[in-house]
Amino acid sequence: MTGIASTFSDSWHRIKNVRACLKSTTKVHKQRFRGNWWYVLEDPFNNRFFRLKPETYRFVVSLSHNETIDEA
Repeated sequence: MTGIASTFSDSWHRIKNVRACLKSTTKVHKQRFRGNWWYVLEDPFNNRFFRLKPETYRFVVSLSHNETIDEA
């Protein structure tokens, strides 16, 4: 083990052909927490929250139903 985390999982093949995107009702809040910036996604219908790092957020918002996750 080299100590460097892999970007992709060995299970990548399970989701690479999925077409996904955020719901139009998702609310996004940018938040500074313990010196780091985060994006908090809020689903107002079921009151669930997800915190994403900026680089993860950029990937998630690039997803669309027009292309697969692997293409994104």
